[in-house]
Amino acid sequence: MRNLFTYCGRPLDSEIKHDEVGFKAYPDGRRKPMRKFYYAATTTQHPKGECFFSVEVVPDEGSFRVTSFGPLTLQAGQLPDWLK
Repeated sequence: MRNLFTYCGRPLDSEIKHDEVGFKAYPDGRRKPMRKFYYAATTTQHPKGECFFSVEVVPDEGSFRVTSFGPLTLQAGQLPDWLK
């Protein structure tokens, strides 16, 4: 987890910006419904609007499981409208 935060810094707050519905595909061919959330965050290294975090969630045995979490920064181009 510490290595993830060295990329953008530790989040100090968060604001949900967007969510998507889709499927998580696994190497063995299984698929599970998935929801992906995008958050803008002020971090220890950047003001809000420069670093974002995404979280993928799938159902798992009557509960939910986070399957991926990670920081995102824009490498080139422009932010999509839903992240502004």
